[in-house]
Amino acid sequence: MSLKRCVSKAKISYRIAVDEGIDKEHTHVPSMVLQPFIENAIWHGLMHKDGEGLINVSISEDDDILRCVIEDNGVGREKALEMQEKSMLKNKSLGLKITEQRLRLLNRRELKDLIRITDLKDSMSRALGTRVDINIPIA
Repeated sequence: MSLKRCVSKAKISYRIAVDEGIDKEHTHVPSMVLQPFIENAIWHGLMHKDGEGLINVSISEDDDILRCVIEDNGVGREKALEMQEKSMLKNKSLGLKITEQRLRLLNRRELKDLIRITDLKDSMSRALGTRVDINIPIA
């Protein structure tokens, strides 16, 4: 897996890992598919986090499916929703819905879980962040 890592003194760092078996010349992620999830990780998960935030992006291929995983160590979806309800800004993102519709249009076979979002929690059910799994058909 090739790994790019950005370490900075900023509040947010990221890591991108791409499986070395992927043909980077002929395998493409549709434009703007990952962006809404990374943006959500920043705005909803990491913006209100104390300490350094981290976003991990990993891309692998399995059975003609490009598996993209975006994981953050933010405050979690429950806390983010609670904070959004207290905020004056109550806009609702359409990024998830639009992205899923785009992936369904690109899909030549029926995949149940094109996008799966998982709340990451410790053994005491405290939020550790959020994980988004995106499955993109490539054949």
